[in-house]
Amino acid sequence: MGIFGPNVRKLEAKKDIPGLIAALSNPDSNVVKSATEALQRMGWPAIEHIMQLIGDGKRYVFKMQATKALGSIGGLAVGPLIELLRKGDVSTKIEARQALVGIGGTAVKPLIRLLKDETHFLIQRDALIILVEIGKPATEPLYEAMMDEGWQHVRLQLAIALGNLGDNRALKPLLQALRQGNAGEDVAKAIDNLGWSTEDAVERAYYLIAKGQWGIEEFRQELFRLGVSAVEPLIELLKRRDKHSRKQAIEFLGLIPDERSVEPLIAFLNDEDSAIRQEAAVALGKINDSRAIEPLSHTMIDEDKNVRRNAANALRLLKAGDVVIQALKNPDSRVRMTAAQTLSDILDEEVKQALYEVSIHDEDRAVREAASESLRYITNVELDLGF
Repeated sequence: MGIFGPNVRKLEAKKDIPGLIAALSNPDSNVVKSATEALQRMGWPAIEHIMQLIGDGKRYVFKMQATKALGSIGGLAVGPLIELLRKGDVSTKIEARQALVGIGGTAVKPLIRLLKDETHFLIQRDALIILVEIGKPATEPLYEAMMDEGWQHVRLQLAIALGNLGDNRALKPLLQALRQGNAGEDVAKAIDNLGWSTEDAVERAYYLIAKGQWGIEEFRQELFRLGVSAVEPLIELLKRRDKHSRKQAIEFLGLIPDERSVEPLIAFLNDEDSAIRQEAAVALGKINDSRAIEPLSHTMIDEDKNVRRNAANALRLLKAGDVVIQALKNPDSRVRMTAAQTLSDILDEEVKQALYEVSIHDEDRAVREAASESLRYITNVELDLGF
């Protein structure tokens, strides 16, 4: 250690790489510059030592400094930095991203290769972010890869990056992704960046769904106003893996009645998620199509009481009250109770007689009480209406 800080020349002469790494955090910018240049001259030995240091869990405190040191070395460190991007901890990944951005153009092609070889979404996302932040040097390599047949499996990711860089050559594959129903918010953002607009209502619906701003009322109103033009995109959305997307699609298909929705919605009456089954039953009740009556009648025996209730309500809306009346004779008391509770909304002599029989003779007390409560409700409504 010199009077004013570490003696970088001596550290380099002794090949004291840890000492040089430590010098990078020195408050004197001249010391930092000298240490950086010394590490650059050492090349691979410095990189190997730094990677070993980063991999040593006992020396965690040095990881951020060591990762910064890799970035200081430059192009030779691109491969190791990408390895840290793939396998490092959170803080190391952040430093690796910043270092790769700082290296710039030399890192572009290795990052594009990472997109091709890596299947983990978060790592792909990091690579895209870095490429966009690198900027202009990434534009042509991204376009060339996007047009190469060997890169078709990551064509969309390449187009997203290119779109975020403002290159209109990305628009065609981005719009294709919209039409295929496999676009998300990242695609919509890239399209926005290109200043795109359309008069095609179906295409607009695909775009809105890609944005996925379900919690914003203006978004919901616009999608609703598109009416039947939104049905095809919403049916495509049903194919998504995430529950939230499917649930939103089911809800909107119920709000925009269309015969194309019936069969896809019927399929969701058997979904493993009870919340999805509930939504499907509600949506089918809002669509006046007799194809839903038989599947909904089977759903009356669902193990989930809310699914049973929604199925019964849907059957009532479909003017299939006789199916619900038949459910009063089901061997499962849970089904009989659901039917008894649901029939309170039907002012019909046949319903009153069926409920009366159940209120007197059913073997289950809870079912008898549910039937009696529905009878009282019907009687009060009839009195209010002057029947």
